[in-house]
Amino acid sequence: MFFWVYILQSESSGRYYCGQTSNVDQRLRQHNDPEYRLSRTTGNFKGPWALVWSRQYNTRGEAMNLERQIKKRGISRYLMEDQQVESRRRRDSSRSQRDRNQSKIPSLAGFSDSPFFTFPYLTGLLHQGMRDLRLREAVA
Repeated sequence: MFFWVYILQSESSGRYYCGQTSNVDQRLRQHNDPEYRLSRTTGNFKGPWALVWSRQYNTRGEAMNLERQIKKRGISRYLMEDQQVESRRRRDSSRSQRDRNQSKIPSLAGFSDSPFFTFPYLTGLLHQGMRDLRLREAVA
């Protein structure tokens, strides 16, 4: 069984609510049900409430610890910081993907130190090849 830490936002007031549960869908329905009396905070403030963030954990203790940290930090502040961390993570993963793609390109490492690996030298090779080709065509 998994446990979830979730953050809801009131669509009418913009207010946030943080909680933890083992069934996010059922808990969201309870928060939005005006007859359900065990949701005090979301019952006292206008909804409807929408799920804006959730994270899964293996134990209720882990979920409760994160819920406590979020409430202590401030829900909106936590969401902003989490969004920044996620954007950094996406940026870094796209960089690492780009690096992996570039590593598939053959490396010229070691060749650049060679005195023969220079533009004039390579240009000379190209011209020599073109001359040889012209000579072959002339003979044939």
